[in-house]
Amino acid sequence: MRKNILLVSVISLLALMVITAQVKAQPPTYVNFFVNDTNNSGFIAGVDPVGEYIYSRVTLTPLTVTVGDKRLTPVNNGQYAAASIVAAGDADVGKVLVAFKPTLIFEKHTENILVNALFEYGEYIYRDIGTGNTGTVGAGDLRLTNVGIYFAGTTVVAGDLDIGPALVVFKNTAPGREVHTENIETGGNYDPAKVFVDIMIDSDMTDGAPESMTGYGVKVQVDERYLVPYVFSSYVGVKLGYYLYDFSTVVGIAAPSAAVSTGPNYIDYAEFFAPPPEGMGAGNATGLEAKLVTLVFLSRSATQHSPLHIVFVDKLIGGDPGNLGQDGISDDWSTPDGFWHPATLIDGQYNLPIAPEFPLGITPLILLASAIPIVYLWRIRKRKVR
Repeated sequence: MRKNILLVSVISLLALMVITAQVKAQPPTYVNFFVNDTNNSGFIAGVDPVGEYIYSRVTLTPLTVTVGDKRLTPVNNGQYAAASIVAAGDADVGKVLVAFKPTLIFEKHTENILVNALFEYGEYIYRDIGTGNTGTVGAGDLRLTNVGIYFAGTTVVAGDLDIGPALVVFKNTAPGREVHTENIETGGNYDPAKVFVDIMIDSDMTDGAPESMTGYGVKVQVDERYLVPYVFSSYVGVKLGYYLYDFSTVVGIAAPSAAVSTGPNYIDYAEFFAPPPEGMGAGNATGLEAKLVTLVFLSRSATQHSPLHIVFVDKLIGGDPGNLGQDGISDDWSTPDGFWHPATLIDGQYNLPIAPEFPLGITPLILLASAIPIVYLWRIRKRKVR
């Protein structure tokens, strides 16, 4: 009788294991999401919050920084002040310059410092696009510098406090032609101080396998004192060179869709196939690192440290009946069966943190210093003679 009960129990257990295996596919051996830079170190060097540097040219051409040019913004993290004159041997001599956009994009500035049709450091720069190039700040225009309480990269909306001031074009004739460098991004536009954070994947998945990827979510938090999301264009992805898109071109399916949201200190990004390809997804079995997405923040300091903290994404609904959608399980990427699985999340750094003067920190040192006289007094105490 006992043998029969044991046999039935074993069979039931095996059946349950088979059913469970069919309900939820097992994830592959490993999937890592991590922050990367061009040196594959997870450390991103600080970006000058001035953005691209602006100069007043002595001559019309050539478009490179030349002795005698006037700097209209601070340059090289304040090495050279605004209004200083370029001299022989200066570090910025020879840097390539480009003109401001006079049409279509309409890059213009206010005259809040000095009304003279010239740019002075502290005047605000906009793309005058939202109001049909009317020559005044209006709803729909894009801020290219911080303007009071508004960050660069934000769009002017009705009721904003900066609506109304006149906008003028940058001077495009010599002498005094106003031009800018491309030290933030090469593209011909004037760019604020953007910080590009690459999120990478490393895994042992195989393209087309049932346990491969059909979607993922990644959320990166920062210290908002030094980095803020670039809300105008907060990511680069869904194109050649990015993980899911490259897979879609290889197998000949529709490109993935993307969704993004931002907060004061984070960018939350998701990418997925809708509907997912039947029975297969993207893999990475070669062991080569692949780029998932590039998230874009604005620099508020070139020297202060901010963690680039990857937070787990919780996609599972109902894991905790008392807290739907927040079951505490990391659900960062999905398989063709519709289930979500955890990845190993590896943070990065914007500027290296300052190393403590003492490896263990100041607290253990204070405790040690306090203990020294106690130990000394105990050692010299009078002992009873037996």
